[in-house]
Amino acid sequence: MADHLKRNALDFLAEAEHDIRSGKYNLALFHLEQALQLALKYVLFQLSGSFKKTHDILLLLDEIIELTSNDKLRRIRVD
Repeated sequence: MADHLKRNALDFLAEAEHDIRSGKYNLALFHLEQALQLALKYVLFQLSGSFKKTHDILLLLDEIIELTSNDKLRRIRVD
């Protein structure tokens, strides 16, 4: 499961890079959002063995912050 999440996140990131080079900025943002969602779910899976079935990036980030007590992430989230 974790490898699948990571691989898909990297694939979406590669698509976003291609979109940017092609001037397709709206698609680049879409692919970046997908990459971020999957990357956050990958981290959550690594930390806890599960993740919520959501597309809410802030909810996923908040869960990572809660699990890790990472002050740097907390400051990024607040700013």
